[in-house]
Amino acid sequence: ETQEGLVSVLRETNMNLTAGLREQRWTYDLPDGTRQIHDTALRIYLPHTLSEMLWSAGFIDIEQNGGVAGEPLSVGSRRCISLARKPG
Repeated sequence: ETQEGLVSVLRETNMNLTAGLREQRWTYDLPDGTRQIHDTALRIYLPHTLSEMLWSAGFIDIEQNGGVAGEPLSVGSRRCISLARKPG
């Protein structure tokens, strides 16, 4: 709710695995009766691709965790945290 009234937000998500994108459509119904639609996309990288990118940039000792506290990376992890070292 805003000072102008109630705003309704609808987020629709599509996983475009071919393109490696999470596509989202955000629909806002505003208090004045108008509707605004915004499309967004977020690039998705699988953990092995992140490791390859780090390695090709010269990093070594690459580790991946499922969170900032060092949790093991799994299918259910909300994040993929990559740790790596650039020699010398």
